[in-house]
Amino acid sequence: MQGEFLNPNSIIDLSDISDKSVVCDFGCGSNGWTIPLAKKVPYGMVYAVDVSEEYLSLLDTNLKRLGINNVKLLLSDLEKGVKISSKEIDLLVIANVLFQVDDISVVLEEGKRLLKDNGQMIVVDWKDNNPFGLKDQLVDFDRLKDCILKIGFKIEKEFDSGSYHRCLIIRKL
Repeated sequence: MQGEFLNPNSIIDLSDISDKSVVCDFGCGSNGWTIPLAKKVPYGMVYAVDVSEEYLSLLDTNLKRLGINNVKLLLSDLEKGVKISSKEIDLLVIANVLFQVDDISVVLEEGKRLLKDNGQMIVVDWKDNNPFGLKDQLVDFDRLKDCILKIGFKIEKEFDSGSYHRCLIIRKL
């Protein structure tokens, strides 16, 4: 029996965003969350940020094919800063990214800078029972939660999403 996989829409629905919100997808890859986010904010804006030109190009192709035009693609290394104004974002998504970065706190601090006061962040990453060979790179969720609280966020929800992911919904204080 195969495990249930991550469903971005069900998690996005737990956020406070409206159809006019400004959202950001850190480490967007070639789709995953950006397109579901763009559909939830048709009168808003989605910043899709990734370090890979190839992934951004694939995402751009998908966006054009679907006629989605409320997404701005940004080539950027999350640990070196993102070219978005401070306090511009209502919701920030960091999905399956933190296991790849050198310093989680730097990425969370950058997210805090971008979020509006009282803005939300969705953090999703792999659980240790995933079958994808990521055992050496897993995020320690207890350490992650400590870091989140020290940086100045409140943890609003914590839950498993599908069979292989853990999710936190946090709010900037």
